[in-house]
Amino acid sequence: MRILLLPHGRSGSTSLHFALSDVLNLDKIIEPFNKDLWNNYYKDEPTYQGGDIPNNTIIKNLVGQNDGWVKEYVNQFDKIILLVRDNIRDTIISAQNADVYGYINPYTPTEKITPKMMTYISKLYSLLFNFSEVLTSDLVWYEDIFNNYDLSKETIQSLDLNINDEQFDMMWDKYLNPKHRLRK
Repeated sequence: MRILLLPHGRSGSTSLHFALSDVLNLDKIIEPFNKDLWNNYYKDEPTYQGGDIPNNTIIKNLVGQNDGWVKEYVNQFDKIILLVRDNIRDTIISAQNADVYGYINPYTPTEKITPKMMTYISKLYSLLFNFSEVLTSDLVWYEDIFNNYDLSKETIQSLDLNINDEQFDMMWDKYLNPKHRLRK
């Protein structure tokens, strides 16, 4: 199986990426075209750098990082999941604070929203919604998987990935439960 997770940033995509990888036993390919992530955080080269999509993988590629690659290789995926946060204000707050506190660290929002960040996040939303018009994909809302157990289970199981109750419970306990949110 080959899954493409195509989110905008600050949408819970890392948690969903890890959760699906764990329960479906898929190799994770994390933002292969995010040079800042690989140069500054991993300090290594991504395991995938382009070309045919490897079997048994889930690739998380943020919208706007290499949209040409998405368009070229989209037909090689068995499943495409677009992930979006319905509250754009919360997305902007999260992004503004991530610049200061880091992208994987808990934070209390202290940073003021800037016009530059509003413009940047708005552009990402636009790109993602444009993809939703042309891709055969599942559009998943952050709020449907990271707030309420029953709604999360219904949403995850609607993706037709054969995730059973036990697997979902593991996903919920380890990744999707609101107690894991970075914003405190």
